[in-house]
Amino acid sequence: MPDEKPVVVVHDLVVRFTVGHGRAARDIAPVDGVSFSIAPGEVLSLVGESGSGKSTLGRTLVRFHRPFSGQIQIDGQSVETIRSAGALKVLRKSTQMIFQDPFGSLNPVRTVGQHLRVVVRRHHDLNGGKLEDRIHELLERVGLIPGYDFKGKYPHELSGGQRQRVAIARALAVNPKVIVADEPISMLDVSIRADILKLLRKLQQDLRVAYLYITHDLASARYFGDRVMVMYGGQVMETGTADQVVGTPGHPYTRLLLASTAGSDVDLPIGETSIEAPNLFVGRTGCPFAHRCPAVTELCSREQPMLRALPSGQQVACHHA
Repeated sequence: MPDEKPVVVVHDLVVRFTVGHGRAARDIAPVDGVSFSIAPGEVLSLVGESGSGKSTLGRTLVRFHRPFSGQIQIDGQSVETIRSAGALKVLRKSTQMIFQDPFGSLNPVRTVGQHLRVVVRRHHDLNGGKLEDRIHELLERVGLIPGYDFKGKYPHELSGGQRQRVAIARALAVNPKVIVADEPISMLDVSIRADILKLLRKLQQDLRVAYLYITHDLASARYFGDRVMVMYGGQVMETGTADQVVGTPGHPYTRLLLASTAGSDVDLPIGETSIEAPNLFVGRTGCPFAHRCPAVTELCSREQPMLRALPSGQQVACHHA
């Protein structure tokens, strides 16, 4: 996979929002200078706590948000320059999103079959028996067997895991090359989370779908991801293979995330200096994690660290790594 041409290329991406009104209005940057790529059939796990910019980054990839600056290319298409509905439709055929809440992402007054028919008709122009066969195929591919028994059901008649399988089937309906999976298992029972990840893995192997897998859980990030990228305060703190980042974490933030993960082998005191949220305002200086880092120095508050390679192989944005 590393030798293949990437299906996703993001360079120096910045996303800004304005908060407040009038003279009190200020801009924040929940995504601030992020770069990465994903190869066909590869899983990049994007890890960080709430407010780190993960979901904003994922939503910008599928153009729910417009970038302030930077470049995004998906399957050769420049996402940041999209202006027309036709170009957006082309993007939707190559890039789909699976949301965190499988009930909230489905229309409660539409049946499972209706959810899938509208997508298949729009993008593949199928009707009649061919349309119904395609819906049946999609449902069985995600483990809803027999598919014909699920077409007439409404979301409230399904379990949480079944609803998420419907959401996955809807994403697959357009034959995407990239899926942004935003916390797809966090609202499911623990007993079925592994089943959903196994399903996503099988789809990756069978269809060579690339994933941006967004999670706060380093354990599932390592299990499912080929590579891991850790974000905090809108910036990348550490990136590398799953074994590099989780096995030999180089950034203090990554080590603290591991120490706070249930079942982790890392036994460190949680030595944070603050519990405040990161400063996202445009014009901030220094490392975004400096106010919480147990190893902070004056340099950290003054200069923003750039990503640099460690002997263990991953890249870390830390002056003292």
